[in-house]
Amino acid sequence: NVNLCGLMVLILLGAMMPARAADVSAASFGRTVDGAILFLANRQSEDGSFSAETGVGVTALVTTSLLKHGRPVEDPVVAKGLAYVLGKAKSDGGIYREGSKYRNYETCLALMCLSAANTDGRYDAQLLAGRQFVKTIQWDEGEGKASPDMAYGGAGYGSHGRPDLSNTSFMVEALIEA
Repeated sequence: NVNLCGLMVLILLGAMMPARAADVSAASFGRTVDGAILFLANRQSEDGSFSAETGVGVTALVTTSLLKHGRPVEDPVVAKGLAYVLGKAKSDGGIYREGSKYRNYETCLALMCLSAANTDGRYDAQLLAGRQFVKTIQWDEGEGKASPDMAYGGAGYGSHGRPDLSNTSFMVEALIEA
């Protein structure tokens, strides 16, 4: 189920990239996107998640993809996904599954999701809190790093003793979008 959801998200994300007219007709493109959206909608759990066992990330990715493909915030599938994401918001500003070692990853994907849904400012407070949270878990003097250190300013998983480029890029994208 997680692998199939991941595949459909990749299809939707790939569909956001410009296609060459010679490769794909508009009708074929539309049918593919509609099929992926239907597939995902039929696999959403009652709690609004698409993969609760993996945390907020997959649900945030799917919901962001739906929003970027024109589904409104009021769409039932989008609304349930957003409610699930918001339900994982913590008092520290992060948005992640309790006990997660992937707080940066989950929060950054949630921020990108909420930013895509924030056309009327309804998620401004969550976006501000999330941005502040992500900045607090950056590697800096608190981890014994100074600005000349390559790890300075980066982000990583909680279980590794270092920042990594994947988490750092998610952080940068989230801070730009949010």
